[in-house]
Amino acid sequence: MTIVTHSTRIGAAIALFAMSSTLAACAVVWGFEDPLDPAASPALVGDGSIAEGRAPGCENEKVDETAGVFVVGGDTAVDAGATEDPLCGAKDAPCVHIATGLARARDLGRTIVYVVRGTYTESISIASSMTGVTLQGGWNALRTGGTINYARACAEPPGSTVIIQAPQDKATAVFVDDTAQPVTLNDLTIKSKTKPLASESVYGLRVRGDKNVPQVTLTDVFVIASAAGNGDPAKPATPGDAGAGACQPPWAGADGGEAGAPPAGDAGPPGVPPSSSKFGPDGLAASNGVDGTPGVRGDNGASSVAPVAISCFASCSPPAILGACTGNPGAPASGKPGDSGCGGAGGGGGHGGGGGGSSVAVYAWNASITTTRGALTAGNGGAGAIGSVGGVGGSGAQGATGSDSASCTTGCGSGTVATGCSGLTSGKSTGTAGTKGALGGAGGAGSPGAGGDSFAIALGGTGKAQLDPSTLLATGVPGNAPPGGVPGKAAAKGAP
Repeated sequence: MTIVTHSTRIGAAIALFAMSSTLAACAVVWGFEDPLDPAASPALVGDGSIAEGRAPGCENEKVDETAGVFVVGGDTAVDAGATEDPLCGAKDAPCVHIATGLARARDLGRTIVYVVRGTYTESISIASSMTGVTLQGGWNALRTGGTINYARACAEPPGSTVIIQAPQDKATAVFVDDTAQPVTLNDLTIKSKTKPLASESVYGLRVRGDKNVPQVTLTDVFVIASAAGNGDPAKPATPGDAGAGACQPPWAGADGGEAGAPPAGDAGPPGVPPSSSKFGPDGLAASNGVDGTPGVRGDNGASSVAPVAISCFASCSPPAILGACTGNPGAPASGKPGDSGCGGAGGGGGHGGGGGGSSVAVYAWNASITTTRGALTAGNGGAGAIGSVGGVGGSGAQGATGSDSASCTTGCGSGTVATGCSGLTSGKSTGTAGTKGALGGAGGAGSPGAGGDSFAIALGGTGKAQLDPSTLLATGVPGNAPPGGVPGKAAAKGAP
């Protein structure tokens, strides 16, 4: 992992990375209690200390019931009156899921969603239909009887208590789409899915603008993208079909006849190596390899030479005096030449290998990102896959056999004026076969897919970023590409 620091004021960020493997364990410390004697319980959770990285006055922050919606869930939820009811969100009837809390904030026209500690396995969207909203983690809660009290988790580092973990069927954990009003994310850890599909890119936070230019501020937010998917293996190429039957026109040899063998089809050229991953409104698309060109069909064989004609007698005439009979000439008989065999089809082009996906902590398309503290960490780019070899050409077909001529008289028997003459022998001209068609050319190999990228933050379109000097940026290793391919890139800031 490559880490780019901009200031010495990153102690809390480094500490969070060191404990990234234990964040799930931290999430089980909810701070919810429902004591038998509410009066004997402290009003709020926490030991009163202030963790490094917390702003002064953290312990004095209070929730605003009129402006806020409350979420108490996570994967180790304790009964706190949280509900799946679509009318949830009140202080003493919080929602279980962040997505539900955001929907309630939209419906109620509220601007803050308070999130209590836990790991929330969900993919959330903040769409253009919402007014400006702040999604704030880092809250503890205590239930005493029927009342829930909320307080900041001041004793723990920023971003460590609320984790938004993308489920395995979503490539993005948090998506902000075309919002006209500013969006603020505060005191959170956002993590992408951990098991990407082949060639899939993964994101912690993705922001997209279309008609609007979303303005997103990250304060004490730690975004972690996992390794991206390796390229999808190329499918095998299709072999060429064998030639079938006789074909016209025949191939002509150098002397105009059947000399030599017909030329085999030319091999198809290989696919051109692709460029790097492609920036677009939906993220970084893997750059797949290009299919090879199919091979060329082999030439058809040549028709056979004309069969040798034989002389035929139309009739036999007796001699005027004693002697041999004579034959009266008839039309010569000749068989027909066979047609040429069809050439084999060219082999199919090899398929391009799948490109590696990209790992991007934050992706902004036509949007503006501002950070204060926190960290953006990308994983490794996916490796490109090798292309498949071209298919073999099909074999040529055998030439067709020519047809024979009809039988005819080829000689006359001797006789006298009294006995006459007769035909003694008969024969026919045998047709010859056309030559075999040629082998089709092999298909060209598919090119390998490009390696995927690793970007802490990537900006596409008119995307902009203003990063606080204390924000930690870290990248993984760029994705490899097979020989002849294009490897991925790794950079704190990525752009087309």
